[in-house]
Amino acid sequence: MRNLHEAVELFNSLLEKENQKYAKKLIGGFLIRLIENGNVEALEKSLEVVLKIGGELKELIEPIFIAIEIVKSKDLSKYYDLQIEKREVVVEIVRKLTGSDELIPEEFRSHMAKLNQRD
Repeated sequence: MRNLHEAVELFNSLLEKENQKYAKKLIGGFLIRLIENGNVEALEKSLEVVLKIGGELKELIEPIFIAIEIVKSKDLSKYYDLQIEKREVVVEIVRKLTGSDELIPEEFRSHMAKLNQRD
């Protein structure tokens, strides 16, 4: 977790200065890499730290928290409480964290497949 500690220190210093736009971009990239690596524990710890140092990021990282909850609890009913736009983001995060569609309800799999075909 040494790299996480160093990253937190960097984010902290950037957020304290006037580089907030750059810091948010950097934090976003860091979180995306954690998601792609599928390390739920490191991602969860990072999110907790990010919330402490940059509370205004809460709305942006909420879908990541929801995805972690789904992965840890395997409770697919959590998808049904989400607005469609947020659900699509959560589906993609869960897919990247797990490397599969196992924790994605069938109706969302087919919907997302159709969306991906349009791209």
